[in-house]
Amino acid sequence: MEDIIEKYSGNPSLFFLLISWLIAGGLQMIYHGLLFSRIWWQKPKNSPRSSLPKLSLIVAIHNEEKNIPELLEHLQKQKYPEDWELLFVDDRSTDRSRKLLLEQKKINSHLNIISINETPAGKSPKKYAIQQGILHAQHNHMVFTDADCRPASEDWLFLMASKFQKNIQFVLGYSPYNFHKGFLNLFIRFETLLSGISYLSLAMWGNPYMGVGRNLAYQKGFFLDHGGFSNHDQILSGDDDLLVNEMANKHNTDWEIHPAAFVYSKPKESWRAFIHQKTRHLSAGVKYRFTDRLLLGCWVISKVFFWLLLPLNLWHFGLSINLLAFGLLVVAVISINIKLSAERLREKVSIWSIPILDLLYVFYYVLTGLRTLFIKQTQWNHHQERHFQQKH
Repeated sequence: MEDIIEKYSGNPSLFFLLISWLIAGGLQMIYHGLLFSRIWWQKPKNSPRSSLPKLSLIVAIHNEEKNIPELLEHLQKQKYPEDWELLFVDDRSTDRSRKLLLEQKKINSHLNIISINETPAGKSPKKYAIQQGILHAQHNHMVFTDADCRPASEDWLFLMASKFQKNIQFVLGYSPYNFHKGFLNLFIRFETLLSGISYLSLAMWGNPYMGVGRNLAYQKGFFLDHGGFSNHDQILSGDDDLLVNEMANKHNTDWEIHPAAFVYSKPKESWRAFIHQKTRHLSAGVKYRFTDRLLLGCWVISKVFFWLLLPLNLWHFGLSINLLAFGLLVVAVISINIKLSAERLREKVSIWSIPILDLLYVFYYVLTGLRTLFIKQTQWNHHQERHFQQKH
């Protein structure tokens, strides 16, 4: 390696190319070998089975008649020993969602319904719906999910609520996507896995920077006392990650990754819908704390540099044994960490497919990043066909 560096140190362009690639590879090993590895070696925490709080389970919906019956069927099976309510917030549904809920309310003592007829100007419709649910919640401890989600077990509420001990205000859960055949589903699950590895590992290190609204819990009093969504209620997305990024810290946040506490969600069925969804999620990231943007930015940028500069370096410098060994070492660290993390999170992914998926993740991230520069989302529900419009 020294002979290559010395040989091309007189050529600024090639020298910069080589050094950039080496730094990028080194950063990837630091992230995947240290920062993001905790998710698979962290020992499970044993939560006490006493002092469980009363719960409000809040689900904001918009035109979800296809999902409501199955969701209710799963939620009614929850075995939670304390009082809990199931609160649906119907945001201007035009289908049979409200009718289905009213029919279920007659036979379900847990079920309560709030209807929203109009969203105030300048506010995110989904955040407004969630906030109305919070204001009307009967209990201080709240759990959140979406209409297209399904708890992995009847112990989901118990496992999430048992984390509310001492000063814990936020509980972060994991929400994978259902397994289906096909490459799109594989990539969606891989992207979700990478996201879970990053936010859960960093939470374990004491830096909770985001959560997912499909499986999230926090306290009503804390939410209201700290201004709720007021600092970003005009942004369509961010009812989960921006809230956690703003209010969560190492002292008030816990996590639950027992497989029985997972909440499975329905994946997108087309690349277009998936890119639309992820563009919306990515657009909220610019509002993260500066330190989190820096930390995550270095991870993504180093990933981009490592993969895109790999063929350029091999072309310029030849098949050097040292360069090949370094590249293979980086790929091995990335692949082993993701594979071990996938096993902990019960995700099905072959270790041999990880390098290919990680490379494709680079192109996906660049594409969605560029997309956020030119479009903005105008609807929050995933059933809407026209999600975006050109930015003025």
